[in-house]
Amino acid sequence: MALHADTVWEVRTTGSQTNGGGFHNRTDGTSVDYSQQDAAQLSLTDIATDAAGTEVSSTTGGFTAAMVGNIIYLVGGGATAGWYEITAHSDTNTVTIDSSAGANKSSVTGKVGGAFLMAGSNTAEFFSATHGKAAGNIIHIKTGTYAVGETLTFGSVAGLLLIGYKTTRWDTPTENDRPTINMSSYAGSSSQATHMRNLIWTGTQNNAATNGVWKSSAQGVYVNCKFANTTATADKTALVIEGNSIFIGCEMTSTLGQAVYVISGNSKFLFCYIHDSVTGVSNAGIHTMYGCVIDTCTTGANFTGNGTIEVCINNTIYGCGTGIVEDVDTSSAQEIVRLNNIISDCTTGLNATGTQEDIRHYVDFNCWNNTTDISGDQLKKGDNVIEEDPEMTSPATGNFSIDNDSAASNEGLDCTDYSGCNV
Repeated sequence: MALHADTVWEVRTTGSQTNGGGFHNRTDGTSVDYSQQDAAQLSLTDIATDAAGTEVSSTTGGFTAAMVGNIIYLVGGGATAGWYEITAHSDTNTVTIDSSAGANKSSVTGKVGGAFLMAGSNTAEFFSATHGKAAGNIIHIKTGTYAVGETLTFGSVAGLLLIGYKTTRWDTPTENDRPTINMSSYAGSSSQATHMRNLIWTGTQNNAATNGVWKSSAQGVYVNCKFANTTATADKTALVIEGNSIFIGCEMTSTLGQAVYVISGNSKFLFCYIHDSVTGVSNAGIHTMYGCVIDTCTTGANFTGNGTIEVCINNTIYGCGTGIVEDVDTSSAQEIVRLNNIISDCTTGLNATGTQEDIRHYVDFNCWNNTTDISGDQLKKGDNVIEEDPEMTSPATGNFSIDNDSAASNEGLDCTDYSGCNV
């Protein structure tokens, strides 16, 4: 056997790196989830294994039937260190675990239940497939700050869900009520379909620009997460994307570098906030940006050489040196849609470069309110141009909403303008 896909884990700042940390609800009416507490329910130092390595016994004892389904962490005494599910209870001295911890071991330390502490040298192992997670596991992370102190790579476990909470599981914390994972100078990454909600990833990772505090490499889904690089070294990155991922209601910022650096893929950004960086979005490969805000960056978005369809609708780019750099390049099969966006209070709204003909793109119904709206002849504003002040509520305090009587609201494209829709 192996750890079950339905295992649910608990992470707390008040937990321990050697706690069991997880529970598989077997729905047999006898088990109790001991992972949702700070301390282990049972701690032993005299555990022995049988010839198969799956029967765990202790002279001290203390095992109960209620512990079936809980995770026990075993280490020392020559055992294979890791997390094992208790699958059966024989008596106070003996239980069965899901897989072998090593044959005929003795003086093994074990802890049943108790939340895991995601801070220290056991963290990477906790997220591994060998003796940590199984595909489909949910990891609940309680609010607080976690100083990880090592590289995290979710490379071999697909479909993990990491979800932050403040008071009770599945609540939706915002701002600093979300758990903060401080990577320091290290980096985290996933090459599988990792899903995250309600988490802050921060650090001072200062390797190449293509290595960020977090790298999403394949089919990730991120909701209400923040990625921040606060290093004092220039040209460094908060979030790196290599593969197709979806970001919903997320925040990205890098003090002296790129908030988002896209290596490849066609990711989607919905209602995200990208701000206070040298470059908000660098490079290419974002297929869709909808309802996002890019604020106070030297360059808001640098779309270059992506060879993909770019759809940017209902976004606000505000207070940047250059709002958008658009490389309109004939060497790539690039189709650009810029519709119902506000580009305001920038020195240059859009700097168009390259040689591709403007006719291939649809840029229209945008609100332009900059010192210079467009530099370069490769892109035009379109036939329907809004040039009045969009009258945003309070950009200085992060409120970029506009009133219904704003020109940017009244003169944008309405779906009833065309026969294709009527809603």
